[in-house]
Amino acid sequence: MSLPHVAPEPPRGANRLVLRLLSGRLSCALERSLPFRLLVWRLGPRAMALTGRRLPSFLPLAAAVLETRDARNGRPHRRAIVYFNDGEDVIVVPSKGGMASDPHWLENAIAHPEVSFGGQPFRAEVVTDAGERARLIELGDTYYPPYVSYRAHAARYGRTIPALRLVPRQPEPGDDPKASGGPISRLILSASQLANERGLYLGRRSTRVHVALYRRTGGRLGAHLPGFPTARIALVDHVGRKTGRRRTSPLIFVSDGDAVVIAASKAGQPTHPSWFHNLIANPETTVQVGAEVRSVRARLTEGDERERLWAKLDAAYPAFDFYRRNAGDRQIPVVVLKPRRP
Repeated sequence: MSLPHVAPEPPRGANRLVLRLLSGRLSCALERSLPFRLLVWRLGPRAMALTGRRLPSFLPLAAAVLETRDARNGRPHRRAIVYFNDGEDVIVVPSKGGMASDPHWLENAIAHPEVSFGGQPFRAEVVTDAGERARLIELGDTYYPPYVSYRAHAARYGRTIPALRLVPRQPEPGDDPKASGGPISRLILSASQLANERGLYLGRRSTRVHVALYRRTGGRLGAHLPGFPTARIALVDHVGRKTGRRRTSPLIFVSDGDAVVIAASKAGQPTHPSWFHNLIANPETTVQVGAEVRSVRARLTEGDERERLWAKLDAAYPAFDFYRRNAGDRQIPVVVLKPRRP
């Protein structure tokens, strides 16, 4: 979905009345309150993602989701933000409702200027020229009058609200994996990302039911991830390196010749999954693809081979790029399961 071009024109009709009300002291105080920040700033991006960015259309102004990478740990950070255009560039004002400090996402954009806005790639640049900043701030005041109240409140703390210019750039692999796809795929990716950003790894909670359905139906149920036709699932058996117990994990895979390729993503958590350590300790195992059970030997990939296979995995399931970024300094291992003689 393309990002609508928004001219910084004065509001008219009912929109003018709504924005006038939002400019009042009570409304400004409400925006700075904790409940508002939790409901609108945090849940807004989720609602926009799930609805293909259609949910905020009832607002009297344009908004889109800005995705940055955390300046401290590199994890994805999303906020729904009001914007307007200056030619082909997008202008956003990091007002934070006039609070004492700049929003965290501005720090992120300065540290990692390659950002995504409305599902499109941009490069973020803080406007440093005083005259240019004044011009853009004046345009912002015209388009969104509450900015005037925000600046006055921020000045009490000695803070000057900056202006941020987003310059279009060429897309790169992994830019906004939810930009395409239907509502089911957006729902799955958004739920997965929300859980992972909160440090919740849901693998163990769902594995037993998934494995049972897959085994019982010979892969008719559980062999594909809903909403992602290319995201196929295999059942990988492994033996606990400490307990010696046989376990099974349902994992997204791609084929590479006669081999099954899997990634030890653990949904981007900071540690490798247990099944990975088990396979390294006991590489001879079995894998079920659909109704077929194969005897295989696990091998860890490195260098160019790993990069080539990672690209195939990322193409099959866009969330792998999110997992990579969420994992921070941990490089997600890529494992090849090569057929062996029984």
